[in-house]
Amino acid sequence: MTVNELRNRYPTFHFSSCKHELSDLGLEVTFTYSLEDEHTFHHKVIFHAVTQDLLQQISSDELDTYLLTIGLSEMLNYWKLTASPKVHISAVSLSATQLAWWKDLLIQGLGEYFYVNQIKFTDPDFVTFTCQTPATQDIPLKKAIIPTFSTPKVLIPVGGGKDSAVTLSLIGATVPDSAGFMVNAIPSAVETLAVSPIKTKVTVTRILDPHMLELNSQGFLNGHVPISSVLASMSVFAGRVFGYTHVTISNERSSNEGNIFYCDRDINHQYSKTFAFEESFTSYCQTYLPQETPHYFSFLRPIYELQIAKIFAQFPEYHALFRSCNRGQKNNSWCGECSKCLFAYSIMVPFLGKEKTAEYFGKDMFQDTTLYYLAEELLGVGEKKPFECVGTHEETICAFYLATKQYQGETLPPLLALVQEKILRSETELEARTQAIFDGWNLQHLIPAQFETLLKEHTHVE
Repeated sequence: MTVNELRNRYPTFHFSSCKHELSDLGLEVTFTYSLEDEHTFHHKVIFHAVTQDLLQQISSDELDTYLLTIGLSEMLNYWKLTASPKVHISAVSLSATQLAWWKDLLIQGLGEYFYVNQIKFTDPDFVTFTCQTPATQDIPLKKAIIPTFSTPKVLIPVGGGKDSAVTLSLIGATVPDSAGFMVNAIPSAVETLAVSPIKTKVTVTRILDPHMLELNSQGFLNGHVPISSVLASMSVFAGRVFGYTHVTISNERSSNEGNIFYCDRDINHQYSKTFAFEESFTSYCQTYLPQETPHYFSFLRPIYELQIAKIFAQFPEYHALFRSCNRGQKNNSWCGECSKCLFAYSIMVPFLGKEKTAEYFGKDMFQDTTLYYLAEELLGVGEKKPFECVGTHEETICAFYLATKQYQGETLPPLLALVQEKILRSETELEARTQAIFDGWNLQHLIPAQFETLLKEHTHVE
């Protein structure tokens, strides 16, 4: 079926209920969604090691607020099957401002999905959000503030890449009361946390309804969702239950750059990793979630991927463990063929050296000229920036430039030679531009003062 046929056949998507129970595993939560009366989905989330004693700290109303926030973020996984023109929420009462917030997340967070499926989504009535029982009081969204804690306890989401490894090391060495947070933990995340200064962990299992996957195989719509928004809502709840004051993510300045313009909108694969989302989500938490909700912020927000790679190089215990390749997650490897691998490779060569980097990635990616079209996209001369979590065009240019300096007096490998000849040769002032990246510090962040000082010390910026 076409997009219009699906929207006509399934005019309303329903978020019907949220149920929870304690089991031997922990707190098991089930969210129920449906498409009219034809398809029903049961999405499950398990917060391991949650006990009755821990839940007694939270009132039943507060618990419902946290869990329903998670359910609202998870529903986009199922709404995307049909792009139904109406989202009806009967599981919770929301105000007009809250409904508008969730609609904004759908519109901005699913930009890549709209582009890939060629959906015209900018009409104000493209999707409407309604509630069974709207909240009687409409509390305006507060401006995000940075609270002060004299004795912080930090929960750090761990994905297995270099970014969370840097956060684990820098914060773990200075805030001993910290823990790693993992959802459906992959091997690299487990191994990274194991060698970090932090030994405590909080784990979550997230289970998609297999019926959704069946419908995908039958031709229903599919595409990228803002998964970091799901992790955000889960992490602040987990932080609250286990007594943490901060949830400290590892999203960098680079994620603010979009991928392509579509329908006159900036489409950003990483929307839920941007500062715009971080600030908006923090405002939502401080307005609508309980007062004890941990402060959500990104420790690495002021700096670029290239700056993070330079810091990461100082921690050799992670070099053979980190993984960022989505294709290789199942077998804990780098596929060596995707844009994520090529970007990560290009920013590590200048700091780990060409031999060590090739060893860790399982191949010398600069030898593979079939990847040149990916290099073009990463460097800003392709049709679009790859729909992956990669750096800005400018820092990628600087990364490839730094990589060429690793071959002083040697013949450049074929891919790097192509990039040098066709792209870098026409670039000017590369040394100064590279230094500007290393000196960069974005003032748009929500980092508490003591953590900002810590990052500056390791980034060597004033």
